[in-house]
Amino acid sequence: MDKKVRNVKIITIISIVLIFICTIILAIQLVKINNLKEQSKNLEVYKEQLIDDINNYSASNNYYENNRDEYLEKYAREELGWGEKDEKWYVKK
Repeated sequence: MDKKVRNVKIITIISIVLIFICTIILAIQLVKINNLKEQSKNLEVYKEQLIDDINNYSASNNYYENNRDEYLEKYAREELGWGEKDEKWYVKK
């Protein structure tokens, strides 16, 4: 009888320890899952920002491609101070 009681106590203690360890591991995994979900949300927001940047770049790129001559003329006049032949320049005082 003593051996049976002793074996039952040992098995009970081992079972309790294993349940405790499994509970700790489960808690750690839940924390990791929450951290990964948060990271996933942050990456999703960053992805949306990048998509918006790409769309904005594409829109401005399309504008410059479609209006290249006008853009170059405007740039040459405003930034480089160039003009067309026989063109008079008026400067504000």
